[in-house]
Amino acid sequence: MHAEPTQCHANVRPRVVLEALGLSALLLLVFRPVVAGILDTQTGDGLYFHVLVAVGVGVLAWLRPVTWRFEAQPTLVPAALLLAAASSYVANRYTLQSHHLGAVLLVAAAWGLAGLYLRRQAWIQTAPLALLALCALPLVDALDVYLGFPLRMLTARAVGTVLHPFGMGQLTSETVVLLEGTAVQVDVPCSGVRGLWSGALFWFTATWVEARRIGWRWFTASLGFFAALVAGNGARVLCLVVLQGVGASSASTVLHLPLGLATFAGACAIGWVLLTWLPRIAITEAPPFAPRDTATSAILPTTLVALFLLAWVPAPAGRDHETPPRPLVLDGTWATPESLTHSESELFRSRGASGVGKWKLSWPGVEGQLVLVESRSYRAQHRPDICHRAAGRSIVANGPTMIAPGFVARKLELAMPKATALGYYWFQSAEVTTDDYGARVWSMLDGTSEPWVMVSLAIETPSHEPELQALLLHLHSEVQSILETHDESSSS
Repeated sequence: MHAEPTQCHANVRPRVVLEALGLSALLLLVFRPVVAGILDTQTGDGLYFHVLVAVGVGVLAWLRPVTWRFEAQPTLVPAALLLAAASSYVANRYTLQSHHLGAVLLVAAAWGLAGLYLRRQAWIQTAPLALLALCALPLVDALDVYLGFPLRMLTARAVGTVLHPFGMGQLTSETVVLLEGTAVQVDVPCSGVRGLWSGALFWFTATWVEARRIGWRWFTASLGFFAALVAGNGARVLCLVVLQGVGASSASTVLHLPLGLATFAGACAIGWVLLTWLPRIAITEAPPFAPRDTATSAILPTTLVALFLLAWVPAPAGRDHETPPRPLVLDGTWATPESLTHSESELFRSRGASGVGKWKLSWPGVEGQLVLVESRSYRAQHRPDICHRAAGRSIVANGPTMIAPGFVARKLELAMPKATALGYYWFQSAEVTTDDYGARVWSMLDGTSEPWVMVSLAIETPSHEPELQALLLHLHSEVQSILETHDESSSS
């Protein structure tokens, strides 16, 4: 039986409303670049989808209101969370400059603000709504890089371990499994990040609708549910890898979606069983607030003043590096240098690229454009498919291709209004070549910051496979020479 929810009390004093509005306005002032960034980067279907999720969170909050009296009775924990999140965001603007971290901190600060007007237990019970708000943020692409790569690496290793006793599986790189002589890439869709995100929507929504108590049992059940999602995705990838390895790639393509739906449904069934293990909230009438004492009376004014000061911290100046990127040089007449646009030059300079070059290619049987970006930091590099979309080219197909042993590139089939084209890109260091941007990002976590080169190639005319293969191998060799030259100049 569901406990009947009580209604929120409406006898709110004007002073309390003004305080809440003032705190909300100051919070938006502190996080105004985050709000503007989300609105600028999310357009079309992406914006509508995230707005829909945000509206859904509001509807859930309205349908099952917790028992509260909207009266400021601030305590130290929510006030500390609010100010810690706001201060961390200001520090982030001067250091990491991560837009994704800023968005997460905005939700944390908003939840802290809600805690100033809710009783402690009621505030804790709104944690699923705060976590649902995180799901409404456009963070899936970032999760694909920062969480997706380690998940794919873990999945590839698990698949290789399971198949190895049968003489079938061997790990040839972080996310490539060699199966009966066939290299099978555990690619971005195999990470399970989308399933984790969808599972989070299900879990937090079910927790709120079913009025389950937030506590240690809930956290334990949450770990069990998300472990079921990861395990189900691993089983799906194992089946797909075996199918591809035995030459049934068409069956793998057909079963990709059904297997994903089946494993997701199974994990959600396990999650529902775990949810029924949790106790419900006993909803009772909330007693009136006690008069504010001296300690609690000082929390709200202090929070207001601190937020006001944080809101007027000046924005950090642009990071103009003292040394601009050096122009990269390629040997031969097959590559004609082109000038970078002003926006390209400023972008690579501000993000610390050590070398940049752009060329028009005239290889026998191949014409196109090439961009190289050398940097020790992944911030100066990116996935080139983003640039293709920005230039109006739609991506028809996107997948890894083995050019040579140890040389995997990403191949893009591009469609333009009046023509078709091909795109290739990869990331290359002195010892590693990968088509995986996640691998490039995670390469910095071993404590070293060796130089990498981002290679982005757009083929504008139809070309024969042998000539194209020769171009890619030659370009790989040229980039290797650039990296060796960089190492020699750094050591001298």
